[in-house]
Amino acid sequence: MKPNTQVQGVVLLALAAMTLGAAPQAHADAVTEWNARAADFTVEARINPPLAACAMAAVQTAVYAATNAITKRYPGSLTVDAAPGASVDAAVAAANRAVLVKFMPTAQASIDRAYQAALAQIADGAAKTAGIDVGDRAAAAGCRRGGQFLRTGPRAEANHTELRDIPLA
Repeated sequence: MKPNTQVQGVVLLALAAMTLGAAPQAHADAVTEWNARAADFTVEARINPPLAACAMAAVQTAVYAATNAITKRYPGSLTVDAAPGASVDAAVAAANRAVLVKFMPTAQASIDRAYQAALAQIADGAAKTAGIDVGDRAAAAGCRRGGQFLRTGPRAEANHTELRDIPLA
């Protein structure tokens, strides 16, 4: 390499390093943040693994339906209408809350705190209200359609929940 080319290479390498170093930190979106919270709630509620898997599947189905109702990005068999401009973040929070409290009533206080904290980050207005509405409706539609049933009650183990004969929705 010629001396001038070497200098240019070093300058380009330095610029690339500075650009990468100045890149903003990765920030998870509402879906992945709530997915982590939902997993934490299954631990807090001490539900058995098969029920935890059902809860996570039901949550993700409701979240998919709610977000897709707003973005209309993918086809889906569970369709819910959304008002134009509805907040995806509010829809995700509402769908999570609606499903999680059905599966984990013993963790409702924690779920509600996380829900209120998530909503506090969203500006009040029509978009937030519409997002909450579509999230709630997606959760109800998913629970009705899923055919899963839930029963909670006193058992030998604390906070034990089983799939049984009471509809989720």
